[in-house]
Amino acid sequence: MRLGPSGQPLPHIVVRAMSSAAAEDEPKKKAYLLNHGSFNPAHKGHAGMMQKAKERLENAGWQVVAASLAPASDQYILHKMRRLGRPDREALALDLRVRTCEAVSADLGWLSCDRRGALYRSAPHMARTLLSEEQRGVVIFSVIGADVARKGIADFPHVVVARAGSELQFETDEKRHHYVAEFGEDLGFHGFSSTAVREAMRAGNWDGVAEMCGAGAADLLRERSGSHPPAEAARGKKRSLHDED
Repeated sequence: MRLGPSGQPLPHIVVRAMSSAAAEDEPKKKAYLLNHGSFNPAHKGHAGMMQKAKERLENAGWQVVAASLAPASDQYILHKMRRLGRPDREALALDLRVRTCEAVSADLGWLSCDRRGALYRSAPHMARTLLSEEQRGVVIFSVIGADVARKGIADFPHVVVARAGSELQFETDEKRHHYVAEFGEDLGFHGFSSTAVREAMRAGNWDGVAEMCGAGAADLLRERSGSHPPAEAARGKKRSLHDED
């Protein structure tokens, strides 16, 4: 019970207003969202996934200061395609994957691409080795899909973004900075995947590619489809992390 200057109990509505004002004055916890993955290539669903993760943390009282898509190395992509029985040409080189990440995030001022992801094994590895020094006082969250989460989650702050209706095997645990967000089909990304984009590219369905990736990324993929080196060819080419063509 809270008392006023006269020593009498304050009305509940006044107490609630005072509590709300105090909460608003408290500095918000700062978060950085990191999605380390293949992005082979990036598509609108990746940006939508980051948007959902951002909204989830903001609803929990966090201030998201920035976010990034961090493409994995060419070696990883090539190994992944071979493991899946796909031809090497489907392993898009880092430069092209970076540019598609930049294209799908272009309309979101808080989201960018960090090509340094190619130097690290995972989001926790990149966060602990690199970003923790650059983002002091900020909690770095790994943003992952439910399919990845089902394979096992590292003991690291994360936001699992699952499609609506998924049978989730994980729960929000705010003390450990573990959050779950739902990715509804109403956003228009149902069926979007990097595999679907590559299938559309093989079929010459550039309208389909543009629908999933946006016009900018689709133009990049179409222009480079016949001339851009696959990951196998690009992997031995030494270049600065920030070189431009």
